[in-house]
Amino acid sequence: MNERKYGAFSSSVNPQELSLTVTSIAKVIIGMLIGFGVFTTTGADTTLEQIPVIVSAGYATWQAVEALWGAVRKIIVAVTAR
Repeated sequence: MNERKYGAFSSSVNPQELSLTVTSIAKVIIGMLIGFGVFTTTGADTTLEQIPVIVSAGYATWQAVEALWGAVRKIIVAVTAR
């Protein structure tokens, strides 16, 4: 069984690729930022190329936060159970 590279953000067709929905939403947001003058088209191209890296970093951060929260919760339960 193939493991999903991006978790819930993985493509349903190819689990090793980022979902088309995620990339499309990112393109819409970046397009709006270009319209408002926040990004130039060159900066937007660079950002669009980095979307898989950004999503991977966000997913890894989320997993780390969940692990830390689990550890903190275990400590709280252990201390209050006495």
